[in-house]
Amino acid sequence: MSRYAIYLRVSTEEQARGENKSLDNQLHRCKTYISSVLDEPHGAERALIYRDGGFSGKNLDRPAFQEMLQAAKDGQIHTIVFTELSRVSRSVLDFLQLTQTLSDLNIQFVSLRERFDTTSPQGRLLLTLTMALNQFEREQVSLRVKLNLKARSERGLWNGGTLPLGYAYDPKKSGHLLVVEEEAQIVR
Repeated sequence: MSRYAIYLRVSTEEQARGENKSLDNQLHRCKTYISSVLDEPHGAERALIYRDGGFSGKNLDRPAFQEMLQAAKDGQIHTIVFTELSRVSRSVLDFLQLTQTLSDLNIQFVSLRERFDTTSPQGRLLLTLTMALNQFEREQVSLRVKLNLKARSERGLWNGGTLPLGYAYDPKKSGHLLVVEEEAQIVR
């Protein structure tokens, strides 16, 4: 029996942890949509749910996503619902290949934020342009982070991570470290 699938993704572990986080909000929105389409109070409860917490959208190499694709190929899914295209992919090539795979399997997909009609040339063009903008955004964010980390290190600031033995955070100066003399003796 084929049914709805809900795909949820966040990029960081912190976004994935705890109650009332992004994954919970995504799930609520998708279930609400499915219930409205089915016009059944508990229709969304039968949906298959796939969660990838702490995975980037730069490619499709995510455990729950791959499990969902296999279920689609096995005929268990007729429609995939997600909150926005960037939850599925931020790569134009990956997304276009995915839409072709889903089309070949006669599987529909629904993005709650962006409404697309993938049966028309105009709809496919709009979808492709939106995915190109998502990929551009991901690449811009990556570049900004790299440049910011480089500038901080050039200024002698700590960029985070596990503190090396012999150092502690300076509570008065953000990004600076203090020598912990007891530990520094061990290092020396």
